[in-house]
Amino acid sequence: MNRKIYVQSGAIAAVVIALAMLPASVTKAAASNPIPMIDYPAPQQIAAPAIETAQASQLQNLPPRYVPQAPTQGAPDQTLTLPQAAPQSSPPPAEELPRPQGQEGTLEVPTSERQPQTTVGRIQVTATDDTGRWIQDLRKQDLTVYEDGIQRPVLGLQRDIDMPVSIGIVVDTSGSMSWKLAAAEAALQHFVRTLNPSDQAFLIAFSDRTFLLQDFTVDPAALDRAIGILHANGETALYDAVVQGLQKVEQGRWPKKALLVMTDGMDNKSSNSLNDAIQAARRAGVLIYTVGLGTAGGSSMGTSPMTITPMFGGGGMRFGHRHQMGGGEDERVDAATLQSLSDETGATTFVMNPRVTDMSALDAHFQSISAELREQYTVRYASAGGARPHQIRVEGSRPGVEVRAPKWAADAGS
Repeated sequence: MNRKIYVQSGAIAAVVIALAMLPASVTKAAASNPIPMIDYPAPQQIAAPAIETAQASQLQNLPPRYVPQAPTQGAPDQTLTLPQAAPQSSPPPAEELPRPQGQEGTLEVPTSERQPQTTVGRIQVTATDDTGRWIQDLRKQDLTVYEDGIQRPVLGLQRDIDMPVSIGIVVDTSGSMSWKLAAAEAALQHFVRTLNPSDQAFLIAFSDRTFLLQDFTVDPAALDRAIGILHANGETALYDAVVQGLQKVEQGRWPKKALLVMTDGMDNKSSNSLNDAIQAARRAGVLIYTVGLGTAGGSSMGTSPMTITPMFGGGGMRFGHRHQMGGGEDERVDAATLQSLSDETGATTFVMNPRVTDMSALDAHFQSISAELREQYTVRYASAGGARPHQIRVEGSRPGVEVRAPKWAADAGS
């Protein structure tokens, strides 16, 4: 028994000794017969994600158009962390209404009736007495506003005495204007010098094409220089100039906008129609003051020839049918079209024949327009809103007060 155990122990010891000697022999053999070593590529380092995954609540609280800052070149890899979201308080548990005794099933809670959505509409209103002088103490209860035939509540009334205006000046420079331009330039330069410091204005000249001579500016000197380079040539694309002038003035900074259009002829070159110009005026919600230099003539609207006689008593205008002012057929002004554009927007029309009328009347009328812009009121009313223009009617309830307002209002906004 003892001998058997001894033999096994001796065998184990021999195996251990042999294993210990094996590395030395292998090393010696490798030294005498070297084996080529194979260079395996080192495992690539997998970079950590550059941006942490943000929770949905974090994404909702990012500022608009948030752009994460990229790490600086050459800097070690950094983890970009989105702004921390403000802690959200958990909503209180829903309160269950007690179920009435003796009844089973769900309890129905009555819902309130859905109210029609309204927005705030804004229009400019001019109020004068029977002599044409402006009313300076108008109250909102003195006005009634109808939108698409439905009376709407008047929410507020503000006098525009200090309200800045975005103004577009659109001047006819067709060939027939050559001998009238000097007086027109002087009147326009006087007009821009009477604007308020915050008012912005641009100048467009048109004949058979339309040219922007001066973009929006608050600098009267820049407008003076642009007015000074007007020259006459070509035909009359009046409707195109009105449409393009409206598109430009709608880009103005201020909510109150006006367009001053001066021409001495009838349209003979436009790609737009008269209806295009009228529809553009309805959509824009812009006051369009029109000035015609020449004899009052008919229009493509089929209106009979008319004479528009101005009466100055503080800026109000009276339309009369007194006498046909002199002038040849080539000097007729489309007075009916001009009056239609102004009536649509609540502004005025002035037609004069420069051959028989002192051109200083033109300067006086421009000054009247400048003053009227400060004597108007902005009326806020509850509008049905929507993307289309609304038909507007404004009535005055104070005796002896006449109210002039646009016939259409652009889509209302809050």
